[in-house]
Amino acid sequence: MKDLEHALQLAIKKIEKKQTIRFQENGSTIKLNSDDILFVTKNGDRKTVIKTDCNEFKTGMSLAKVTKLLPKEFVKTHKSCIVNTERIIEYNKNKRIIKFDNGQTIDLVSTRFKGELI
Repeated sequence: MKDLEHALQLAIKKIEKKQTIRFQENGSTIKLNSDDILFVTKNGDRKTVIKTDCNEFKTGMSLAKVTKLLPKEFVKTHKSCIVNTERIIEYNKNKRIIKFDNGQTIDLVSTRFKGELI
């Protein structure tokens, strides 16, 4: 019984320690749970885009700075893309397409970084 109690206490602590990322967007402070993030990319107008299941957030932070805020489950797959490997359900090496657990796909996988996914 003590082992079960100890295991539950450890699980609760782990859940409570979920990593979050904070950034500014249009004068507001946004706080996201890192588990909710699918991927992070750079767009054409020099903004970093953080993509979740339901939203897309733009920030002026560099991709390198955002990378430092994220846990080790996030890996670079392209010079302008970081993905949450915990949310990937399929990776097609031939077509270089990543499919996430919500059904969304991206093709930002370069030959230079494809080894990070394997």
